[in-house]
Amino acid sequence: MIKPGHKCSAISIIEENNIMKLHKLSLFGPVAGALMLMSAFAPRAEAAVAGLQYYFDFNLEPNNTSMNTAPLTSRAAGSFGGTYPTMQTSLFNGEAGVVSTLFTGNGAGAGGTVQTGEGSTVNLFDADTAGGALRLRSNTTSGADVNCFTIGPMNFTGLEDISISFALKGASGGGFTDLTLAYSFDNTVGSYVDFATVSGVDTLTTYTLESKSLPTATNGASTLYISFCWTGSTNTGAAHGTFIDNIQVTAAVPEPTTAVSGVLAVLAVFGLCWSQRRCLIQSLRLRRA
Repeated sequence: MIKPGHKCSAISIIEENNIMKLHKLSLFGPVAGALMLMSAFAPRAEAAVAGLQYYFDFNLEPNNTSMNTAPLTSRAAGSFGGTYPTMQTSLFNGEAGVVSTLFTGNGAGAGGTVQTGEGSTVNLFDADTAGGALRLRSNTTSGADVNCFTIGPMNFTGLEDISISFALKGASGGGFTDLTLAYSFDNTVGSYVDFATVSGVDTLTTYTLESKSLPTATNGASTLYISFCWTGSTNTGAAHGTFIDNIQVTAAVPEPTTAVSGVLAVLAVFGLCWSQRRCLIQSLRLRRA
């Protein structure tokens, strides 16, 4: 402290005030930089909405509608009140255009056809009701054929933790025995990657809920296809058809990074302030020496 009356008191006070002003200015840059850092990492508003993204309940198609004639369409947004499901896509016969994977036959014949009155309450969404279901029948009795249908394209930009669930009922005495689920980003030959299986499909004599998660590689995919490939059928009769209903594809919005970036910014500011404090103390000591 400078004593009153000292001949250098006025000059010293001015110098100390100038040092304090310089110290404040030196902190302005780091603080501004920290705020910019927080802004850069803060979550931004996205159009993506968590929850149900695509939904097939097979309630709107007439009886015996075949997916071999034309792709089936998922329910539109707001179908049950509110905003879900958020988008629409198609369910089409086969996988990646490979002829050997197609279900064949139209109407009540073999293949994949919507059957009214065969739906289930298992895995219904919101205020939906049981109605139709998709019946799947093999093309031959060899048990070696692979019959597929595919859902897509689907857009999961800004989303993660994608999962698919559905109600499934098999038929004993020759119905499909196994289901393999696979994903692709472009629906081309050789691009599909298996991610889940269901065994003993023919033992499911009542509708059973099946739920599978997709790998993290699909997070944020702007284009995604999911195929259902069925094997093991030895009977093409109507009584040996496999039924699938209420297919839901859901996803989540990534957690915000505000908390993490905020902590990093605070630590950065603290470190810079501590460094500037030491410089200020040293400067004052030199001035008083």
